[in-house]
Amino acid sequence: MTAAVLMWRQPERLGELAWRGPDRTVMLMAARGQTGAIAAVFGAPYPLTAEAIDDAGGDPTARAAAAAASGAAANAQDTADDAVGAAAAAQGTANTALASATTARTFLPGALSAGAWRPVTGLPRLLLNGTGTVTIDARNRAETVTTAVYSTTLASAVNQIDFPFFGDDAVEIRAAYTGSASAEIV
Repeated sequence: MTAAVLMWRQPERLGELAWRGPDRTVMLMAARGQTGAIAAVFGAPYPLTAEAIDDAGGDPTARAAAAAASGAAANAQDTADDAVGAAAAAQGTANTALASATTARTFLPGALSAGAWRPVTGLPRLLLNGTGTVTIDARNRAETVTTAVYSTTLASAVNQIDFPFFGDDAVEIRAAYTGSASAEIV
């Protein structure tokens, strides 16, 4: 709109402002309350005095107050949009950190002593030995214990490898055994 050509016409019934935009379309404003404001925004080719605005049917004080309120509302909307964008960016950062932590999970290999808590995250492999049952409890960071997140019965004394899932938030596990069963993280 900076290349627009402005024309001011003063018909007997009300003021009009017409301009030709860069795309050669003609826009026409014929509302008394907006004539002076549009002329002021687009830089009318004549001095826009309070008398001229008043003659065109507008109140310069009310128009200035309305323009200020409109600007404040637009600024508030921009601020709200920025806050939404910042929240989305923070969520994206948190999601990336979670994905990185999930792929980088590690566990410490070694025997699971009955009743002793062992740090573990991710999906470790368990080497199961003996006969009997292996039952594993899990504890999360809030120290909430979930009992029997994994349980299996060994029918023969053959070594068996399993990939139990202890839950996304498990940080420690402990084992309980019956018979000659045992387990170790490998």
